[in-house]
Amino acid sequence: HAANKETNWPTLLKTLLKEKCGVDATIVNPAVAGSLLRQGVVIMPQWLKAVPAPDLVTVCYGFNDFDLGAPPEIFLDGCKDVVDRVRRATKGKTDVLIMTTCPAVPKWDTLAGLAEACRKAAAERNAGIADIYKALHEAAGDNKERLYYTDTVHMSAAGHELFAKAVLQAIEAGGK
Repeated sequence: HAANKETNWPTLLKTLLKEKCGVDATIVNPAVAGSLLRQGVVIMPQWLKAVPAPDLVTVCYGFNDFDLGAPPEIFLDGCKDVVDRVRRATKGKTDVLIMTTCPAVPKWDTLAGLAEACRKAAAERNAGIADIYKALHEAAGDNKERLYYTDTVHMSAAGHELFAKAVLQAIEAGGK
């Protein structure tokens, strides 16, 4: 998407990991615009060929799932399934960090159920959690649009920075 061509949170996270933790991380970002959680599962074998046992896999889905009618209960099951599949595929070598569903300006509070499903899945599967939903709500103030690209759905540079910092904070806290 045009919103992440110049700035994107994985690249910002890589920089933060180097600056704050002295870690020169390799980041594989197989994200595809418009993807659903179940499509992320389907592409796992592709990136696992390149990195068979990554230290960490981040999972960030929900908006598109919601748009196609996924209720929180089904999304919860899907999130738990992703954690299980990553662990199976990497023989338990990989930590999983679930990122809560990101709200969008036109659906500011509508996605709360999916964000809660992410939190529950992380707790039930002892996975990490980066509460993007909460971070965006706390940072928004009276100008949430500044965190978003002109489409009010994808992140602006400020939104990408918030994502990267929230993921780093979750990593530093042990994902809890």
